[in-house]
Amino acid sequence: MNVRRFETPAAVAKKLAEYAPRKCSNLLDPSVGGGALIAPLVKRIQREDIAVYCIDVDAEAILDLKNNFIREKNFSPKCINEDFLRWANLRRRPRFDCIVMNPPFAAAQTSLRREQICEINLGSSYASKAMPVEAAFVCRAIDLLTDDGRLLAVLPTSIVMSESLEWIRSYMLELGAIRSVHELPAGTFPNVESRMYLLVFDKGAKQRKITLFNHDLNEPHKMDLMIKPGELLGRLDYGYNHSKKVAEQLINRREALNWQKLADIVSIKRGNVKSPITASDVIHTCDFEHGYWRRPRPYRLEGSWKRIDSIRKTDILLQRVGRGCYQRVGRYASSSQARISDCMFVLRPKKQESFYEILFALKVMTRFRWLKPLLERGTGANYISIRSAGDLFLPMGLSKSYPAAFDAFVLGDKQRSGNWQKFANSVAKDLATVLA
Repeated sequence: MNVRRFETPAAVAKKLAEYAPRKCSNLLDPSVGGGALIAPLVKRIQREDIAVYCIDVDAEAILDLKNNFIREKNFSPKCINEDFLRWANLRRRPRFDCIVMNPPFAAAQTSLRREQICEINLGSSYASKAMPVEAAFVCRAIDLLTDDGRLLAVLPTSIVMSESLEWIRSYMLELGAIRSVHELPAGTFPNVESRMYLLVFDKGAKQRKITLFNHDLNEPHKMDLMIKPGELLGRLDYGYNHSKKVAEQLINRREALNWQKLADIVSIKRGNVKSPITASDVIHTCDFEHGYWRRPRPYRLEGSWKRIDSIRKTDILLQRVGRGCYQRVGRYASSSQARISDCMFVLRPKKQESFYEILFALKVMTRFRWLKPLLERGTGANYISIRSAGDLFLPMGLSKSYPAAFDAFVLGDKQRSGNWQKFANSVAKDLATVLA
């Protein structure tokens, strides 16, 4: 199975240990590694005589664990060299007041496990569901908690924000309360580009709000996310919810700008040429220059020119994957025909006459850094989904509120002068004063 696992840094383990319950008799780490998550709790374990279970599928990890704590007195964890997901499905297994874990997570969508989960609305009935390994660990850990037990977990973005795993966030809400989600600093885990999070879950508790923290471990900014009964639980990362609040403030304070959802004014289609790209007639992520998408040279196929009915003059291209993809939006500026890579979106205005209003609004909005968390997500490389793009609100009234800047923008675009960017910047700066 193509999964990744990384030892937890001491500072992260110490922060997570701060959420350990006051009373605890049975403690479990189902993917223990060298014992980094257990280390901050050892003194308490020795003092309170807590039973500790340490599980890992890697025999060398179990050996490292024993070597790391060989000098600790009154600390004799029960070490189990086993696949946790297989062990958790045994009929006879203990229940735990607290589970701490940094589970492996899937590096590919093909790395799925099929697990039984309780059908909440059907009482004790169970259903089989395919899920990434990190989701499987969460489900089985919740099963093993006592009715008032606590889960302390280091988790990837998939659990916190993935559209395909909205079900597990709502599932957790049905079984208890997600107390907090704390974003970890970028680069916390070497060679892991994606953000990671600390999540605290109380089984059997009632839920009214989730406290979200930003990436500062010592003095983080925080906000409360209020939970409505029966609500499908969306993204739980601080960055997204903070940016969402900023966007709502801007919309409320400048209602006259005629804000419209992008999905209502354009059709959003993904390119249909699969990567990696070898053909020269395909627009790919490397073909963005000075705000435009260009194909550097014409192509020849089997000795004759071929006309491809693909990109229209009023199409807008948006990079779908990669670092900073939300800012790489613009028109196709070459005269030759081209196809589109599957790493790109084509935004096709439903009314062609609104092309420049849409392009101007997009260029202005992508000047705001807080837009990034609203659009981008991802466990590995960042990407934009059709849903997140479609949910973006655009100020379609900018052309009327800033007519001089809009006319100069259109003229600059038609002349391909490149100075049109300063007009989008000036409007963005003026809108930013609303939020100051």
